Amino acid sequence: MSDCSGFLRVTTEAYRRAGGNTCVDTVRLTWPLVDQIGSIPEGLEALSRVFKTCTPLPNATALYDFAQDYLVTLAMGNYPYESSFLGSLPAWPVTVSLVLEQLPS
Repeated sequence: MSDCSGFLRVTTEAYRRAGGNTCVDTVRLTWPLVDQIGSIPEGLEALSRVFKTCTPLPNATALYDFAQDYLVTLAMGNYPYESSFLGSLPAWPVTVSLVLEQLPS
C-alpha cells in the first residue's frame, strides 16, 4: 500500500528547504484564517479583492483549491533549471515565488 500523504509531505519539504519552517508554518496558519474570513459574504468579497480574483470567490474552498494547486505545481517543477512541462517555470520556482512574495506590491 502506498503512503497517501507522501506527496504532500514532499511538497511541504520543498517549501521548508526554500523558506524554512517559518514558510511552512505561515502556510499552515493561513488555511484556518481563510476559512474563518470566507465564512461570511463580506469576507469572501475581501478575499476576492485581496487576491484579485477574476470573478468573486463563491466560497473559501475555491481560494484554498487554487492556492494548493499553485503551491503543488511549483513544487513539482522545482528543478535547478528552467522547465516548460508544467508551463514556463524558472529554475527553482519555489525559491523564486518566495522572493517575489516579499517584494512590495
